[in-house]
Amino acid sequence: MNGAENRTKDLHKILFYSDAPPLVEGGHGNHGIARNIVRALDGRCGLVLARRFSRRIRKEDIREASAPAPVHVFKDVSGLGFRRLLGLMSDVLDLFALFFQLPTIRRKAVSQSCGRTLILLGAKPSSLWFIPILAKLGLPVDVYLVDDFEESARKRGKRLLARLIPLMEKRCLRKADRVFVISEGYSEHLKKKYGIASRFLPLPVPMPPADFRPLGTPNPLSRTVVFTGGLNFLYTTPLRELYEVVTEWNEKKPFKIFIHVLTYQNPDAFLETLPDRRYIRVDQNLPVEQRLNILRESWACFLPYSFEDDEKIMVSTSFSCKIMEYYEAGRPILVYGPSYASIPRYFRDYGLGILVTDRKGLADGLEALEKMDEQRVVSAYGELWKKLHSPESFCARLAEI
Repeated sequence: MNGAENRTKDLHKILFYSDAPPLVEGGHGNHGIARNIVRALDGRCGLVLARRFSRRIRKEDIREASAPAPVHVFKDVSGLGFRRLLGLMSDVLDLFALFFQLPTIRRKAVSQSCGRTLILLGAKPSSLWFIPILAKLGLPVDVYLVDDFEESARKRGKRLLARLIPLMEKRCLRKADRVFVISEGYSEHLKKKYGIASRFLPLPVPMPPADFRPLGTPNPLSRTVVFTGGLNFLYTTPLRELYEVVTEWNEKKPFKIFIHVLTYQNPDAFLETLPDRRYIRVDQNLPVEQRLNILRESWACFLPYSFEDDEKIMVSTSFSCKIMEYYEAGRPILVYGPSYASIPRYFRDYGLGILVTDRKGLADGLEALEKMDEQRVVSAYGELWKKLHSPESFCARLAEI
């Protein structure tokens, strides 16, 4: 029995839907999570159900990211490019589009022997209504939540939507057979907020973490700390704080530190918050392999979370998918954030390095990098991958009834 058969032998074939379709390149973190779930399920992904989500996303892109699983892309208004014009109405029309295509989806699910539905949610709050609609297929529905919709709406200034979300979230989640969440903090939050029990389901990372990659003969005059991902409210303040500490470091230490930001967003607003740009470089929309090569050559990968009280719920419930890329680098990860945030809590609970949970301790974290740039730090990532993030672990947790 091969690895794929062994890890999925007790798991029903799954009809998988994500509100952000699987993509190899482009998009945000949820597109990557969707792709990794399909890869982790391997032969047990009976059918990938998707909508284009955006006009720039082609059906071929979704099929490439989902291969070899069969894909059904249903017609949606958002994929025609009318979302900005129609606003909320485009989401309503997408729900009707899904409802009227249920007979076709049911036939395809039956032909692929699907026994359960797994819904990944985190991009669009209106997709919560996909839970009761897809439940009409007659299959048990599992939901995997990766972002808190209410807090996201509030941070974007959508106050009315933030008030409406708890009403539909509680109602829709109760239609699910099981609810999975991306972090322990999210599970605690749902229980306190709605009385809904949920299970922590760690992000699947299909490939094991890379072996330790020593710097070799680094440039004695400079080293690089790399950050990847969006430049939003969770990360910009910690990045600015890192820049301030790096600036002080570079005035006193024998070698200089540079920050390299790899993002898919326009960095101008963030860069304007810095006192200068002497020690920072920003690249946008680099291909996956090029990003990975930069991470492999770094001194450390930087994984921050905001200390602001206003973001407390967000940082304690979310779980940065940056860690999927960072694990592939074979370099130490410098985690910086409050102790209640999900990633610092994860590093603390599982004894990983390098962790800084005090705003005044970031310089000490850089000092620790000098002493902890070694095999045992990166090897610990690999051991935890086997326990929490491997395809075998992911499928085993889904198979538990």
